Amino acid sequence: MFAGCCSSVPLPFAVKVLDGVPRLCKKGMPTIPLMFWRSPLDMAEVVDVHHAGIEIFSTVRSGEYYQYPYWIGENQYDFSRYDQLFEEFFRANPDGYIIPRVFVCAPEWWVEANPDERVKFVDDPPIRKGVGGGTNFHESFASQKWLKEQGEALRALLRHFKESPYADRIVGIHIAGGTCGEWHYWSGGEAPDVSIPMQKRYGKPIPPPLERRADYYECFYSSTVDAIDHFCRIVKSEKSDWLTMVFYGYFYGGYTNVGRHLALQKFLNLDSVDIVSAPHVYSRRTPGEDAYFRALPATLARHGKLFVDEADDRTVLGKIAMMNGHRIKAESIAEGVCMLRREFGNAITHCVGMNYMDVDGGTFYSPEYVAEIDRAVKYSRRALELPWHRVSEIAVITDFAGRIHLPPERNFDMTDEYALRELQFPEFCRIGAPFDLYAADDIDAETLKKYKMIIVLDGIALSDGAKSVLKGLQNSDRTFVWFYGAGAFDRKSDTFSAANIRDLTGLEIGITPSGDMPFFTNDLTWVDRPVSPGFAPGEKMAKFPKWKSYYFNGPRVAADKLREIAGEAGVFIYSNKSDVLSASASALMLVANDSGKREIKLPVAKTVVDMTTGKTVGEKITCFEVEMKHGEVGLWELR
Repeated sequence: MFAGCCSSVPLPFAVKVLDGVPRLCKKGMPTIPLMFWRSPLDMAEVVDVHHAGIEIFSTVRSGEYYQYPYWIGENQYDFSRYDQLFEEFFRANPDGYIIPRVFVCAPEWWVEANPDERVKFVDDPPIRKGVGGGTNFHESFASQKWLKEQGEALRALLRHFKESPYADRIVGIHIAGGTCGEWHYWSGGEAPDVSIPMQKRYGKPIPPPLERRADYYECFYSSTVDAIDHFCRIVKSEKSDWLTMVFYGYFYGGYTNVGRHLALQKFLNLDSVDIVSAPHVYSRRTPGEDAYFRALPATLARHGKLFVDEADDRTVLGKIAMMNGHRIKAESIAEGVCMLRREFGNAITHCVGMNYMDVDGGTFYSPEYVAEIDRAVKYSRRALELPWHRVSEIAVITDFAGRIHLPPERNFDMTDEYALRELQFPEFCRIGAPFDLYAADDIDAETLKKYKMIIVLDGIALSDGAKSVLKGLQNSDRTFVWFYGAGAFDRKSDTFSAANIRDLTGLEIGITPSGDMPFFTNDLTWVDRPVSPGFAPGEKMAKFPKWKSYYFNGPRVAADKLREIAGEAGVFIYSNKSDVLSASASALMLVANDSGKREIKLPVAKTVVDMTTGKTVGEKITCFEVEMKHGEVGLWELR
């Protein structure tokens, strides 16, 4: 029998939009959006973290799912693994809640029995099996047979959950599919799926990779979103008050488009998804760096979806030190505390949730780390009384999904976009003023009119709709900053032209056969390599009667330069140092880029309280000074 799990009272959790911001609510009132994940759960750690104030836990990873599948044969199920997990969890934590991660990847026996439903590629490698099924031993997301039969298995599991004593402690279901459960398409390094199901979905022969255009990619990427919707609707149909959670909408992908989340607009319109999650960037996690989200929180908020950052930084107790050539592990207890503090600071200042993720096991086995979680929980509870919204005067627009419209060779060579993400984006975090990040296809004039400065990061192939919105905001005392060929490609005529750039930016930017753009090589260094086309000059600006336009090829326009432009645009600058800074109406985070004293200004008088010590810095002040060391993270409550 599961202790404390016998009530039939409806689950009290929901995601509600309050004052324009998605909030996690409990019994109709906002609650702290902090969670904890580990697989398998360690009950001693669960007790420690729960005592620190975390209510909601999650568990199950892909390797565990394949080792203990719940669908073991046609009309045959084995739910004992979940029963065991929850029996142990609720015995240790009877008043806790859980969002189990439920995988919908086809089990190995099913793929063997249905070879025509398997994902396939033009140069299909030999079938490789193993944990997770190998490279290409998986279902096509376009397979109707998989959707139907896996859906029946999911429904059987959910009904088992509903009939179990722990039903009223389940907050929701995290639907996981694709590589690592993150809905990346299988075998992201191969050319996209040309399986029989995908051919049926496309409705005509699929062209070779270098002849594919946007219509194929739209079909390909939307199959992922349709699968997500299918399984999340099953959850809602079985228990309408269960929340649904998925990984999707990653702003950062790989070097190529394959396997990325490029049907974002379709995904945003799903009413079957409540919570969206993603780990933050792996390339900038060392002291002093930004560790920004791999998602677009402002865009998700527009659609009422709560974003939860999967905080999988490795403390000094973690096992994995490197990811894709970048250090992600702390080298001391103190550095680990700073990592946890930065994770929380990014979340609290962006008004989103966070999932502490003990991915290596034992990552938080330290009194200092549990104390840091305790501090975050205590502040989050105090913050429930404070204004919960962003105060940014800068909008950053990304069109990472738009490049599927470019000529086929540019679909795979993303040197320019990768450099802009990795080299330019960090400078935005150091301007000294907060910014909000939006997807280009989701912008509208009403949303953007509150911003004084609009930055278009990767707008080479913007849609006509996005161009129209941006042009409509010109002549209204705003400043625009454009990067690398903004507006150059016209989707209708399928051509690049200088006239297109001029029409959008008001600037004369020429097109050259090629131009140099930094690229991250296999030996982990940045080198210049040609990208076609190129643009010249590399920098240009113009002041019009009612607006300003700045253009940079990028991707290394320093924060100092951007801060100068922002200041001229009337943006309030909190700090003139190139530290990572983020702010909301009631919280401020600063990650020190070096050691020394810094002055922080506030746009309105606030009572400032140091979140980490609880000490009041000053009452109703508009400026304060702080001494910080390199990599140190400052967090302040603004009342």
